[in-house]
Amino acid sequence: MTTAGNVGWNDEIILRKQAELAKVSRSEADLIASRRASTPISTERKVASNDPASEDLRRIAKVAESCKIIEPKTATIDDVGKVMAKARIEKKITQKDLSAIVHEKPSVINDYEAGRATPNQQVLGKIERALGVRLRGKDIGAPLTFGKNKIQSWGIKTWGIEYGKLWVDVLAFKLNELNCVKYRRLDED
Repeated sequence: MTTAGNVGWNDEIILRKQAELAKVSRSEADLIASRRASTPISTERKVASNDPASEDLRRIAKVAESCKIIEPKTATIDDVGKVMAKARIEKKITQKDLSAIVHEKPSVINDYEAGRATPNQQVLGKIERALGVRLRGKDIGAPLTFGKNKIQSWGIKTWGIEYGKLWVDVLAFKLNELNCVKYRRLDED
């Protein structure tokens, strides 16, 4: 191919060359062909979602754009872990018992108390209900209340089914806290 001024008899004249359009390809064969033709290749990840999980996608995009290492949000030892351990010890529940109540592995409970776990709202909600203490939001460590100071006792019921007599003591203690009729064990006389 030559310029318009120096045209020979055997030269090929191209009057109009079609511009190369951006091509979206998902196959490995197209990628190999474009590498052979030495055309520029760009890789993009396009994601669109309507669910509330887009927070993570924004975080992933932020991590991809920055050069620094960005740590994931983790439960801190000072806040959630110590509050969980304190509430669990006050209720005299072991980590193994708490994991049975919330249907999680004991290692998950251990990770949350040590501050190594990445927060999972579903797991934190189950632990909150089992211990009766807030583990999320601005007032971490406050008693978990609903409506007009109703104490949620979901975890105590589940735990009490397994342990019988101890559950009756805990239930009597909770009812006494709520200023209901005074309850006591029959063998305390």
